[in-house]
Amino acid sequence: MSELFLPALFIWGLIAGFLGGLLGVGGGMVFVLVIPEAARRLGVQEVDLVSVTIANSLACTFFTSFAAGVKKFASDNLIRKGVLSIGIFSTIVSLVFLHFVVNSGLMSRTFFDVFFIVILLYLMLRIFFRIRKNKTAVEETLLLKPNGVLLAGFFSGVVSALSGLGGGIVIVPVLHTMLRFPIRVAQSISFGVIAFSTFFSSIFNLLEHPSQEFESLRVGLILIPVIVSIAPISMVGSLLGSWVSGRMNSKWSAILLFAFFLFTLVRKIIYMY
Repeated sequence: MSELFLPALFIWGLIAGFLGGLLGVGGGMVFVLVIPEAARRLGVQEVDLVSVTIANSLACTFFTSFAAGVKKFASDNLIRKGVLSIGIFSTIVSLVFLHFVVNSGLMSRTFFDVFFIVILLYLMLRIFFRIRKNKTAVEETLLLKPNGVLLAGFFSGVVSALSGLGGGIVIVPVLHTMLRFPIRVAQSISFGVIAFSTFFSSIFNLLEHPSQEFESLRVGLILIPVIVSIAPISMVGSLLGSWVSGRMNSKWSAILLFAFFLFTLVRKIIYMY
């Protein structure tokens, strides 16, 4: 990998970690934009690019989510219940889709891009209308309902497997806009669920193999140079983002989440064309 490209990876890793910690989405939306170029430079062929991108995005997302969420998981019983109940179901769904769809070669790069954009558009609409209603976190609920657990777990597992985003972009909007959780509680549960599900997904990807061999140092589908370059600095960014998030008004958190989704959507469309 070019020495000139390494500083870019460090910078994007820091940005991904900070935004992941700030918004509760794990950073995967940045990782999936920069990892493909790193993978190409390391010799990954186009036929394996989607599965390798998703595998390494999930691995990097584990580190950022773990860094931001471990303290909250240990100190709050509601968050522990949410993480374990949603996380177990999300992990099962994610592993099924990874095995039968992503790593089987059934999913093309075009499908990956279109799926990514559709998810973004839907979540942006949900957050936009939620902001317009201007309901505060104080008016909302702290009750974990079985249907909400299944809904959040299923969609986060599907999105995590098919996009490499870790599922956080689904968990936060589902808990906040559909189940009426305070946004900070939704973000805290999201950190834990992402770390839980991406840990097992990464173990799974360590045991998988690309369809075409390449020379770069790897374990399964995980590219060691990518993880070493991105993961440590993204953990620092995640801790910083989490600290800033704890001092931010909940409405501004929702507005920033919407703005981040919009930026990612525009960048993705430009990248496609």
